[in-house]
Amino acid sequence: TNTLQQVGTDTTQTIADTITEVFVKDAIILNTTAQVDSYYNGMSITLSRSNSAGDTYTQKRRIIGYENSGNVAIVDFPWDEGYFPDTGDTYIISGGRPDVRVSLNPAMQLLDYLTSDRYGAGLDIDLDIDLETFKKAARDCDTKSNVTVITATAPTIGHSYEYAPSGVIHFRGKVESVTTRTFDLNNDETDETYYEVVFTDVIGKLGRKWNDWESFRPDELIWKDKKLYKKTTALSTYTISNSNLVTAQNLTKVGASSTTLALNLDNTPAGSSANGNPVVKSFFNDTFNASGYSLYDSDDVKYWKYIGWDSNAQRNVTRHQMNQVVSTSNPVFD
Repeated sequence: TNTLQQVGTDTTQTIADTITEVFVKDAIILNTTAQVDSYYNGMSITLSRSNSAGDTYTQKRRIIGYENSGNVAIVDFPWDEGYFPDTGDTYIISGGRPDVRVSLNPAMQLLDYLTSDRYGAGLDIDLDIDLETFKKAARDCDTKSNVTVITATAPTIGHSYEYAPSGVIHFRGKVESVTTRTFDLNNDETDETYYEVVFTDVIGKLGRKWNDWESFRPDELIWKDKKLYKKTTALSTYTISNSNLVTAQNLTKVGASSTTLALNLDNTPAGSSANGNPVVKSFFNDTFNASGYSLYDSDDVKYWKYIGWDSNAQRNVTRHQMNQVVSTSNPVFD
């Protein structure tokens, strides 16, 4: 017919018989079961169209209106010209609002700048960009810190160990290397043998620095002034107490709980890292004064909020990250 449907009462409804299709630039008819009015409001929708060559054109919008009558969603920004929703297209609706914070990853920052139509070069991410190289660079930038500990025995390279009291993983890592260190740490004119173990693919953190404003989990390892403590109560802040002092601590082999790895907890000036960590440390000049983190310890970052972190957790430490401000007031690509 020559009658428009589902466009509201403010639109002239009769059109010429020669017009066979009409697209509403900021709407889409959903093919899912109709829901109550406003059901999808605030959710994001990703619309995709693939051609015969396998190339996919993707658009992402936020749903700002939805009506049960007609099962129609209204989006916050018009669909790209030539790619209005049509038969054969697919879409995904994601609940909740997306995380739109700027990435700290330099590779992702550059990709965003190159592809932005508002303040960048406006390059097509599918046609103008070698996306795989950007992904590889981004993964390299996101490399996490390896963790070094000192042990009494030498574990097997490739095996994984963890600290997981009551089944809750606080730390897990895979043995990357083992170095034998034989020297007189105790200054008793007798050499002792230690094993410097480097863990990679690390999850969690093996011991956190004590701060009176932080909350700690039950059984979490906490260090202060070269001493290690274990919190035994529920989630809350923690007051240092000698009753919770740890003098011996093991890691357990993943998949073989009977196999343990005893950690060196030497709390002498020569036996702890320079910042007072008695458990994560590495060899330097016949001491264990060097940091046990291949990058750095997140506990040493005082102003973590100002560099874009949402917490001072070790997972936020990466090989390369940038929090610079890019001025977009004067386009450089015009």
